[in-house]
Amino acid sequence: MPDLTFLADPYAFILPVLALFAVGYNVINERLCGPLVKAAADSLLRDLKEAHPDMSEAERIAAIRRAPDLPEQAIAALLRHHPTLPAFSGSWKFRYGLRRTLALRQSLPRIGAPSPRLTLAQAIILLTIGLPTAWIAGRPAIDLIRQALAIGLDATGSRSADVSISLILGAVAGVIALAGAACAGLGVWQLRRYLRLR
Repeated sequence: MPDLTFLADPYAFILPVLALFAVGYNVINERLCGPLVKAAADSLLRDLKEAHPDMSEAERIAAIRRAPDLPEQAIAALLRHHPTLPAFSGSWKFRYGLRRTLALRQSLPRIGAPSPRLTLAQAIILLTIGLPTAWIAGRPAIDLIRQALAIGLDATGSRSADVSISLILGAVAGVIALAGAACAGLGVWQLRRYLRLR
């Protein structure tokens, strides 16, 4: 039977879940708030700035967010400023990304430029989650795969149950370790941002 003593460590569950959540949250937001959504938000703001030059940036964003037909307005503004784009309809991803992008831009005037302290705190949190996760899950992944390779095939030439369990658990632990490494990578990226802002 493969060695499963690492599962007794509570961090073997808590940190991987946090790492997967942090990586998934960043990936989903980057995917949903893509270049097309940002271009649509820019087009809307440009049109409203030309129509109401006396309004502040925050007021323009608030007015846009209150529009009941926001996605349709955004698509029309985008196609006006980028006529070479093919016509498209606003999917739920586009609608969510647009509202999130505008909400973020509305908050920026209040919080100003990215805070070096906040960026450093994010880097420390991500590294604190990512590095232990990669270590806690990476070691068992390697050990389980080594156990499976050491046992090999049985007398009939097929894999035993222990080998199959070791390979499956090793693969799961490997995925968790990769998530931890990705989380740590995000922490390093935030640390680089902090050094540039300082």
